[in-house]
Amino acid sequence: MIVPSALHRLLLRVAGHAPGPLLAAARRWLAAGEVTEVARAVAFAALARQVRLTDADARLLTGALAATGFPADLLADVPRCERDDPPPYALTPARPAGGRADPVGEAGPDPADRAAVAAVAGADGSAEPVGLWRVWRHPATATPHPPARRVYLAQARAGAVALAARIQAALVAAGEHDPLVEVFADAVDLPSYQRHALDRAVLLWAARPAEPVRIAATFDALDAAGIPAFGADRPRLSAAEADRVAGYLAAGFCLVTSPVRVPDVMEPAREVPTDLRGDGRWVWSAAAGHYLTRYRIAPDPGLLAAIRAADYTVPDVDAVAVHRARAALVEAIGGPGGPERPGERAAG
Repeated sequence: MIVPSALHRLLLRVAGHAPGPLLAAARRWLAAGEVTEVARAVAFAALARQVRLTDADARLLTGALAATGFPADLLADVPRCERDDPPPYALTPARPAGGRADPVGEAGPDPADRAAVAAVAGADGSAEPVGLWRVWRHPATATPHPPARRVYLAQARAGAVALAARIQAALVAAGEHDPLVEVFADAVDLPSYQRHALDRAVLLWAARPAEPVRIAATFDALDAAGIPAFGADRPRLSAAEADRVAGYLAAGFCLVTSPVRVPDVMEPAREVPTDLRGDGRWVWSAAAGHYLTRYRIAPDPGLLAAIRAADYTVPDVDAVAVHRARAALVEAIGGPGGPERPGERAAG
């Protein structure tokens, strides 16, 4: 028996490569329990070279069609592609041709966005939606076709199949044709297409109200030469607590991976990493973990207090928390959202 969630994951993987009408129809059928129709449609698209299959995809489709009289070797000659190459689209938070992304928190009326938000916010308890995003997709090269399209992404702890169909139906009612909707449970395992889309998208709705995200200070001051320094009153932790706090800092999700290394202010011959990590409430530099591990120098007092209050356990972090942490970092470094800065907006 084919589990609908397995076909849902297959549709996520071929999205961006498969024709939009095929995906929209397949998601409707899947929500209605018509798994054979989904398998038939995707198998035909593979035979027509409209989608690329992995070996696992081919086995899934062959199994789904085995009881319907399709030959076991139906997909044997279809070329396989095990690489997760993103499709040739540019993804931007604003509509191309002069649009601007909304700054964090700024509201803007939009019928399609409002319809999608209403569909997610009004979903029954079985869906457990976490957040809803929208991004614009358009060809990465200069061409008049295909036109720019909205892509909606939603995270839900459960009920992804039904929620995708619900959002699609709301968008169709709002005038969208063959809407592009991607619903996922875990952002960690997303295909490259949805990962890139999520990175560039605007957050339209979240189940959890926004809370301030703080940026931890690695140092206390600059010395006379302009070199960062720790204050004389920056505490040093016991070996036991330093290990626990260092584990917390290392377990935070990665916001920015940087190849840049800077000199250790205590031992300049050493190099210090500058990656940025977070836990949904705080953002910190990997340098904080370096100084803690090597010298037991405590991190930012506010961050340390939050880690202690959490009993040294990193909270479960969803895609909304990651988005808000990135938005806070953009605000701290470069100001409010602009054409290339995805933020958060209300859609009502």
